[in-house]
Order: sequence, then structure tokens, then C-alpha cells
Amino acid sequence: MQQEEVKETKSKNITKISKVEAVEVPSYNVIGLRDKGAYSKIGEMVPKLFEHIASKNIQIAGPPIFVCHEAGAEEACKADKEGSADLEICIPVEVT
Repeated sequence: MQQEEVKETKSKNITKISKVEAVEVPSYNVIGLRDKGAYSKIGEMVPKLFEHIASKNIQIAGPPIFVCHEAGAEEACKADKEGSADLEICIPVEVT
């Protein structure tokens, strides 16, 4: 495992991160939903994705994952404010 210190971001909308840890995880399958908008839209996307998975009787294999496609805190804040953030929610699933 590799750890590195991260400097505090000065934006008022960013939570301070004190450490970043790189870990190796086994590969897994996910079902995802991707859209554009403000980050608050994630609250609408998660239930839709769970409903789709349930309607297909797919077994969930882990907690939801949010993928941030913006390159850094400033870009993410700008995209959120403009409603143009690239949003992706994934849920690990069992494949039979």
C-alpha cells in the first residue's frame, strides 16, 4: 500500500482530505448509470440504478461506487456549479 499526504483545497465546497491510500482490489463486474448534471443529481441516480438491478433480479455484490470524471477539485466544483458534471454511479454485481 502506498500513502501520500494531500494538501488542503481552499474551496469552501471541498472536504479536506488528509491522506490518500492506494490499494489493490480484485476485479469485479458492475452495472453503471452515467449522466450529466450537478452532483446533487446523484441522489436521483442511485435509486434508479437499484430499481433497474432489482427488476432484472441481479445479485448485488457490494456498495455503490461514484466515479468522478472531472480532473481535479476546481474542475469538479465548476462542473457542479454549471450543472455539467460527468456523473457515474456503479454497483458491483454477481454475474452468472
